[in-house]
Amino acid sequence: MARMLVIGAAVVLGAVAAATTAAAATASPWSMCRIKPALAASKLQIPTIRDDIKDLTDFASAEFFQRDNQIFFTIEGDKARSELRFFNQWRVTNATEQKMLGLLELGPAAPGVLRYTWMQIHGGRLAGEPLLRLAWMHKKSIGGVTYRDALFAVVRLNTGHDGGNVRNVYLGQRPDGPFQAEVTVKNSIMTVKINCQTLMNDDVSYWSPYDNYFKAGVYIQASEKPVTVTYHDLRVYP
Repeated sequence: MARMLVIGAAVVLGAVAAATTAAAATASPWSMCRIKPALAASKLQIPTIRDDIKDLTDFASAEFFQRDNQIFFTIEGDKARSELRFFNQWRVTNATEQKMLGLLELGPAAPGVLRYTWMQIHGGRLAGEPLLRLAWMHKKSIGGVTYRDALFAVVRLNTGHDGGNVRNVYLGQRPDGPFQAEVTVKNSIMTVKINCQTLMNDDVSYWSPYDNYFKAGVYIQASEKPVTVTYHDLRVYP
């Protein structure tokens, strides 16, 4: 009888521990005070829920959760996404600076992970394409130089729905730990900084017809395995 009680207690404790672990794995990012302004200003796009999730108060899922005071965006499958889409829309010609600032981490990629995006400026339905994607690529050649395990900016050079005309800009090797990424647009000038170093400062006046918005998280272009992007902090201005 005593042995049965011990076994029963162990089973109960094990179930409680498993439940606690599961709950911890899907804790809501809303509990992170420094992230709340960004969450309140955005909606979540994940494939398991058809409609965008506009109220992120206490929301968590397998694709979007908080652990150790960090937000985890995790997804699997080509063209799949776990992304925040910010509500505020603006044009590149605005005199008011539009800024997205993130402190994030890209872990070593598993074999079969080829390309994914972790920040965007999207031009909405009228443009049909993002003006800018900040991406990780397993391998990319630019001007005869081949880069591996590196960060890139993919910039649209034309308007409309023909997505073939782009410029790829090497932004450096993937950092081993957290790094800061900053994107600003003001008076038709788009600037990209990595760890406070300016790596792009482009005239994007050709993009003036479109209403743009920021996105952050993970959007897979080509991968045979799940991809996770971790954000320690995320801010948008104004």
